[in-house]
Amino acid sequence: MDMKDLRLRVGKRAEEVAAELGVAISTVRNWEQLKTAPRMTPLGIQKLMDVYKCSFDELLEAETEFVKTKGS
Repeated sequence: MDMKDLRLRVGKRAEEVAAELGVAISTVRNWEQLKTAPRMTPLGIQKLMDVYKCSFDELLEAETEFVKTKGS
């Protein structure tokens, strides 16, 4: 599961996620294309979990997808 999967699961457009998180749409797209990863500060993690309606483990799984891609 990656960031796009999380977004699609809650039925939101990338623009909606960007607005709710207070980031640029290009930021969300970069996450979904595995170009960059969200900042994982405690507040950032909570905001992401709220917007994507996901658990910490699901968010960590999405982050792991990014790390795997960058590591190959």
